Amino acid sequence: MQDRRFEFKGAGSSSCPSPKRKLEQDDNIQPRKRHNSNLDEVCDSRGSSSEESLLDTIVKPSCSHAQPLQFSIKNDVGNFAYKLQISDEQKYQLLRNHFIPNKKFVFPVTKYGGRNRTFQSTWLERYVGLVYSPSLNGCFCIYCFLFGSDDLGVLSSKPLLDMAHAHDRLTKHFGKDDKEAKKSHEFAREKALNFLAVMENTKDDIRTQSNTKKAEVVRKNREILSSVIKCVILCGRQNLPLRGHRDDSQHVGDKNTNSGNFQALLYFRIDSGDVNLKRYLENCPRNATYRSKTIQNEIIDCIKDCIVDDLLAEVKDSGFYSISADEKADISNTKQLSICLRFVDKSSNIREVFMGFLDVTPDTSGKSIAENILLTLTDWGLDIQDCRGQTYDGAGNMAGKINGAAAIITNTNAKALYTHCNSHCLNLVLNQCAKSPLVRNMLDTAEKVFNFYKFSPKRNNNLESWIDKLCDTKKHKLIEMCRTRFVERHNAFEVFLVLYSAIEASLTEMMSSRNFNRETSSESSTLHAAITNFQFLITLVIVKNCMAFTRGLSTKLQGRTLDIVAAYKSVSVVKEAITDKVIKMARPNKVKNSKAGSTEFTTENNLQHKRNYP
Repeated sequence: MQDRRFEFKGAGSSSCPSPKRKLEQDDNIQPRKRHNSNLDEVCDSRGSSSEESLLDTIVKPSCSHAQPLQFSIKNDVGNFAYKLQISDEQKYQLLRNHFIPNKKFVFPVTKYGGRNRTFQSTWLERYVGLVYSPSLNGCFCIYCFLFGSDDLGVLSSKPLLDMAHAHDRLTKHFGKDDKEAKKSHEFAREKALNFLAVMENTKDDIRTQSNTKKAEVVRKNREILSSVIKCVILCGRQNLPLRGHRDDSQHVGDKNTNSGNFQALLYFRIDSGDVNLKRYLENCPRNATYRSKTIQNEIIDCIKDCIVDDLLAEVKDSGFYSISADEKADISNTKQLSICLRFVDKSSNIREVFMGFLDVTPDTSGKSIAENILLTLTDWGLDIQDCRGQTYDGAGNMAGKINGAAAIITNTNAKALYTHCNSHCLNLVLNQCAKSPLVRNMLDTAEKVFNFYKFSPKRNNNLESWIDKLCDTKKHKLIEMCRTRFVERHNAFEVFLVLYSAIEASLTEMMSSRNFNRETSSESSTLHAAITNFQFLITLVIVKNCMAFTRGLSTKLQGRTLDIVAAYKSVSVVKEAITDKVIKMARPNKVKNSKAGSTEFTTENNLQHKRNYP
């Protein structure tokens, strides 16, 4: 390939081409490409040219004597014509302190077409950005030379040597009176001015400006999202539902429609002076309001992830942990497995934290539940070998010795010991004791009385009127017997005994009053006979007194900070208290006769009734 690079040979060299030959080759010169510096790139908002194949486009002069003139002037642009890279400092010096010939400078004369031609110093004043290179006896546009594109044209990548047509070339490049200049020249000039502003610290570079603007946008967006997220967090802390009857976009802002607590809180923040949120909601596009139900769910998921990550960080710092899990069907008939982790934190406090739910509806076998637990622990980044305990109920799929979830996890880590929930064990023991006919009949009767008043406002009002007359208490309603936890029935027994006299009086009135229908009178008569029976009363009081011991024990066994030593101590204390109570009740001559015993019994338990015990 023929070398078409610009070659300027020393004066007097016999091998240098004639000026006429140079003129013919002027438009066919293949000059060098420059490599822009980093600061050059950041001052160019449109980006700089790629450096790919840069070395392939650089062709060294074929003649060993193709050198500039044998003199060098500081900041002569010609000295940088063949450099691959120009530093930012060199660019700044060329822009501010480039060579400017004085009035005594004699420009070399070159013959073109038999006429002498020379560079005109007036061109430097007329065309802003034009610089003269004494080493090359040509001129450049300093802006295009340093920051020009890759068009590799005259005045940009190679000097203008044709002085005969220089005026036309300069006018076409710079424009007339700085007007109608080439777009590439205007672009390079803008880059040069930005470069000078950056170098002289009067303006930030493009990257800094872009980052500053981006940071400001991010800051404003975070302020807006912060207002939205705080509303979601408030609803979560206060157990408030986020959505209302209609919370679609067309109903938001409608005063006649309940759009939910979340939307109401947003308007409350605006009324309280949240200017940024107000301005954003007034000017934002409809598809970016960040208040739809989809965004609400995404924010809730993000909050959940943050909470779980914080809790897992504490669990990992503790080193070891235990698992507590139980399954239950929710209102949508989906089997949910709740998982809690128990660990000792840095302050040596026993912590028990809820981590989440697992959907085990497809398969509730012990193997499936164990696999779900192990997979979840892996997703959380917890090693099963660091597990030191498991706590479940006594169901076969959880506590089975062969195929139970506890057994499968123990096979993976023998140190993960299984412990049956002590509170659940206590509940099972009490339920087993409740199979006695006397206790079972008492529970059935108490539940019937509760339902008798629950489903009739008229009956309930009658009971409340008698409570105000006979009972000095703030309790005005019966409590339903808990169906799952026997120890939780203690409150129901206690309230029943406190309100006993009012219940008996209310049933007596409804038996004979004409204000109630026949069905009510018949049913009230049956219940009155049942609750005034001595066996019912003695059973109710005994069970209530027993529950007084086990209630506190059950609460302690379910405590988050209870350890096994404290649990055994609590059980021992309750056993001793029950034993002492039994001994005191078994003392001879405590009750002389049944009538006196009945009177003492009713007095101690605040029971008032008109019937005599059999």
